[in-house]
Order: sequence, then structure tokens, then C-alpha cells
Amino acid sequence: MHRVIEHLRLFSREQEADVRGPLVVADAVDGAVQMVGAQLRAHGVLLEVGVAADLPPLTGDTFRLEQVLVNLVNNARDAVEERHRDAPEAPMRVQLHAGLEDGAIVVEIEDNGVGMEPEELERVFDPFYTTKAPNQGTGLGLAIAHGIVTQLGGRVETNSIKGEGTCMRVVLPVEAQPA
Repeated sequence: MHRVIEHLRLFSREQEADVRGPLVVADAVDGAVQMVGAQLRAHGVLLEVGVAADLPPLTGDTFRLEQVLVNLVNNARDAVEERHRDAPEAPMRVQLHAGLEDGAIVVEIEDNGVGMEPEELERVFDPFYTTKAPNQGTGLGLAIAHGIVTQLGGRVETNSIKGEGTCMRVVLPVEAQPA
């Protein structure tokens, strides 16, 4: 409990300033899992995590990437819980994987939730746009996540099929790191 509280304090403190240094993606993944793992287990959501061992360090702020991953995993949890309400037999699964692909570190958060329509995908990064029920979201999480990833010199890709799930890909080029 003490470790989680200390981690939350560091997480919130680091958000106050843009801290640039070595960004180790595995550390950001570990931090995100520490923050949301117990909650997912309590909700009956299976979280599968895999991080390639050979990922090079990037330049950036580990806590800001962690903030992105926490947001994406929480959105995935919400999507699988929503699908589970309508189809209780569907297992609730979220996968978080990081690896090297074509000169970039790719972090994928994939769920078997409700998925999105193509029209929703077009607006998913717009501020204040949400597919959630009223009083369930502000519509700012993905806009902020997109901004953070862009500041790191990367991009966020989405792929979703209504009724089957969503995959969010954070692509961080190894070569083109911002100064």
C-alpha cells in the first residue's frame, strides 16, 4: 500500500513539469500496471502484459507516457465491462504489449470490448468527445494522451470493430526523438 501511495505522489508531482530524460518504456508499462492492475483484477478483467526485453531507451518523460498508458488501459476496461453487461459470457480481457517494430517502439493496448463505429474513430481524439454514457467521462483523456504522444515525437493509431473490440497503438520512433 505504501509503495502504491508513493508512486501516486511521484506520478502527480511529475506532471507539474515536463521532465526530459531517459524514458524506459518498460518502466512506464510497469508503473501503469501498478496503478491499475489491482482495480482490473477486482473488476474481473484479465490483464495480459508483455514487454520485449530489447527496447532501447527514448528521450522523454516516463511519467507522462505512464499517464497515457493508464488512460488507455482504463478506457479498455470500461469497454470490456460495457460489453460484459450486454454479453455476460464474454470474457473481459485487456492486453498490453510493447515491442520494437520498423524502427519504433510500439505499445499496443487491445481489448475485446464494445468497439467503435468508423464515425466514432474519426473523432476519438477530439477534446470533449466521448462514446461513454453521460457522467461517465469528460472526453479529455484521449485528447490529452494524443498530445503527450505527439510531444514525444510519436503517434497514436486506432483500430476498432463494433462489437469486437479496439486496439490502440502508441508508436514512438526510436530515431526521431525530440530534444
